[in-house]
Amino acid sequence: MIAYDDSDFLWKLIFYRRGSVVPRALLFALPSSCLSVILLLADELFPQDRDRIQKDDLSEGQIWSATMLAISALLSFRIGQALGRFWEGTSLLHQMQGEWFDSVSCLYAFSRATMQSKRGECMLFRHTLVRLVSLMHASALEEIKCNSEVYYECVDIHGLDNATLLYLQRSKVEMEFNRVQVILHMIQVLMTVNLDNGVLKIPPPILSRVYQTFSRGLVNLLNAKKISDTLFPFPFAQVITTLLLFQAIFTPCMVTAVITNKFWAFVVTFVPIFGLFGMNFSAQELEMPFGDDDNDLPLEEFQDHMNLSLLMLIKGEVPGQVSDHLPGCRPKALRTPIRELMQEMSTNHIITHAAQSRKSGIHAVRPTKAASNTASLTRASLLDDAGEEDLSAAELERLKILESIHGQAQPEPAPAPAPAPAPAPAPAPAPAPPPPQIVPVIPEALVANLEKLASQWARRACDQKQAFCANTEVIRSLSFALTGIVQTLEAGITNLDEKMAEWGAIVEEQSEAVYQAAEAIRGYCQAMPAAQAEVARAAEAVVAAAKSRPGPLPLALQSCAQTPAAVLGGCMLPPPGAPAG
Repeated sequence: MIAYDDSDFLWKLIFYRRGSVVPRALLFALPSSCLSVILLLADELFPQDRDRIQKDDLSEGQIWSATMLAISALLSFRIGQALGRFWEGTSLLHQMQGEWFDSVSCLYAFSRATMQSKRGECMLFRHTLVRLVSLMHASALEEIKCNSEVYYECVDIHGLDNATLLYLQRSKVEMEFNRVQVILHMIQVLMTVNLDNGVLKIPPPILSRVYQTFSRGLVNLLNAKKISDTLFPFPFAQVITTLLLFQAIFTPCMVTAVITNKFWAFVVTFVPIFGLFGMNFSAQELEMPFGDDDNDLPLEEFQDHMNLSLLMLIKGEVPGQVSDHLPGCRPKALRTPIRELMQEMSTNHIITHAAQSRKSGIHAVRPTKAASNTASLTRASLLDDAGEEDLSAAELERLKILESIHGQAQPEPAPAPAPAPAPAPAPAPAPAPPPPQIVPVIPEALVANLEKLASQWARRACDQKQAFCANTEVIRSLSFALTGIVQTLEAGITNLDEKMAEWGAIVEEQSEAVYQAAEAIRGYCQAMPAAQAEVARAAEAVVAAAKSRPGPLPLALQSCAQTPAAVLGGCMLPPPGAPAG
């Protein structure tokens, strides 16, 4: 990534070549502009051909405007996507680095209690952790890097034992496992074992936060890898490239149909073509932030910063240096009143202003008497806590500024003496007045800030009161609406009860009618077998009488004699309601 300053001279920024897309955009803008000049020369040499090809019809420029609108929309979409991918990439890398460093720092703090009792095991845990995290961060950057042949420097990778190095090599080369996930699993195993061994004296629920931060770092890495694995969609890139080439050819034709001056035709053609191709190439530079281009993210700096942060933790293992420093405060600072602290802050502001005025050569504003007294008190408190030989160079410089401020303060002019009265007998000597006490004075700037905050709080309280009243009205309206809905439901339930009662009466009447019909049908079914038996006996008697008669039977009786009695009896049953005879 190119580091530049916007305050640089304009020409220096324009003609900076490293990482610039200007040369590539010129390769398309200059030929297109030259084509405009060539078309104007052709019009001068062959004026009769202008009407034959109907070139004046292009002067309205509807086709050019339509294509420009389409290419502008597509380029805006591509540039937005490219910027989003670029900022998301750098954000994910910073989050990953922050999560993993925070985890290592917490583990260092958790193992501080066992530094004296189990120093050997604690040192082994810390050194192994730092080397594994540095290697995991470098492996993560190698994974998202477009060029897989790049390797990043780690913190003493050869300090790991041979078994660990061999395991990592086999996991990557033979098994083709993901090295970042392998190292992350090794770190979690290392944490768990040292928790069981007592090196990490921390409750497991608190230690679980470290597991979570390590996992969040891995999630950020996978999101960054999503950017490196996913390219800008090919259909969009193809359409944009086609429209850009069409625009580079069609723009000179449209410009020469309107402008006849060769210089202005060159300029008017150059500007849009150069802008379109420049934006397209800029989007291409930003779409893949993890490459080797000059505008890509500096992954080497990310690794160096991570190594430096880890070395800051491991420096405490060197004799004479302590990384697990326990911060504290001077005993006298615990008894300092709040007003004196406020005056000290005001004095520091005056000191900073005086130092800046000395550097810039501007005459400093003379401090007040209260500020001078505060500076004297500050010098006295510093010299009480530590001797002048124990103060640092910055504190000595601060004391010199305080002394200069104290020297610039002028005492208030004394009133003119009154004329001497007539000599009188000398009175008894009066006791000496007590020394004046220094009354702390609140700075006017602080008072103004407090008044401003008070007014803001008052306005906020008023706004909240109005919002509360509005919410009250809304709640009241809702309650009225709910009351109406409840009443409507009650009326509906009452109407439904009445309808149910009517339907119950109708169903009861129909049930009674059905019951009566069923009784009639059952009586008819009970009477049917007896009637059938009586008819069958009569038929049998007729048939027997016919057979006992001498001589041939009539044709009708022969058919009856051949018909079974049961069938004949069934055929002779009277219809329902007819007399049995």
